[in-house]
Amino acid sequence: HEEDVLKCTKCETTFGWTLKKYRCRHCQKIFCYYCSNHWQPGSTPNTQHRLCDFCNEKFVKESLMSNYTMLDDPDNNNETKNDVDLKFEVRSERLNSTTNDNSPLSEDQQI
Repeated sequence: HEEDVLKCTKCETTFGWTLKKYRCRHCQKIFCYYCSNHWQPGSTPNTQHRLCDFCNEKFVKESLMSNYTMLDDPDNNNETKNDVDLKFEVRSERLNSTTNDNSPLSEDQQI
């Protein structure tokens, strides 16, 4: 029962009037605000479910892996794959140009 849980499942901070309990909607364990401050879209429009750090990390990894798998899928549209690669190249160029030179960008270089 929720009332029997006295400490955060992750950081073990004791709950009290300054630290409220929150239930992760995935694993159903009890966490403090700081260890469960992630949100996932709910099953109905305009709703969100609170997730703990552990479940959020799991969902992020699963999401990244499914996106990676989709790009490597030979049945997937090659045009989409090329678009993603092109976007990555543009971003990496911008990062390299700003990290190699610490001087401010000139007017024609500014984005």
